[in-house]
Amino acid sequence: MALVERGQLGGVCVNTGCTPTKTMVASARLAYQARRGAEYGVRIGPVSVDLAAVRERKRAMVAGARANYASRLGQDGLDLIEGEAHFTGPKTVEIALTNGGTRQLSAPLIVIDAGTRPKPLAITGAGEVPVLDSTSIMELERAPGALDRPRRRPTSGWSSGRCSPVGREVTIIQSAARLLMIEDEDVSDEVAAILRDDGITVLTSATPVRVELADGGRLVDRSHTGR
Repeated sequence: MALVERGQLGGVCVNTGCTPTKTMVASARLAYQARRGAEYGVRIGPVSVDLAAVRERKRAMVAGARANYASRLGQDGLDLIEGEAHFTGPKTVEIALTNGGTRQLSAPLIVIDAGTRPKPLAITGAGEVPVLDSTSIMELERAPGALDRPRRRPTSGWSSGRCSPVGREVTIIQSAARLLMIEDEDVSDEVAAILRDDGITVLTSATPVRVELADGGRLVDRSHTGR
């Protein structure tokens, strides 16, 4: 058996999804709890967040997860091939090897697990201003002054959850009538209430139509908003 990997071992979950986002959310949650210490009779003084250190901890967790996967490949009888594959026949793939050259593999069963990647924003002006996606936002050394998140998937919420506790203004823009449309309405409403209680602005039935630079380099988001 063989595993063809064109990027980092572990795919989206290990490298840009579950593992890194939840690692950074854990840091944000700790900062949030520390700021509320006085409510529980614990006084610890001013709380600050070193985002560069948070990022390095995230990188270490991801590297450890990758190493764990790599150590298991041999035990599972998998031959790791680094490169990008494409089909040349019904049961045959050709691999453009990362280190150069090609290799062909044939098998009775070929599983395609292509992963995912952030979709570019289809908003007028988005290509002319700095835009962070769910991957690049995790590589910041310091938090942005404010953050607008067009809501498309769970990582948008995780990004919001990371930035708000470190003292940043966060706005979630949701085109649907409520957050988490696949959940029951009462669950969705409660999540929105929790976010708002944490100082996050939640706009529902809102569609971003244009983004542009204003004076001082600040971004201005023009949206049609229902509420």
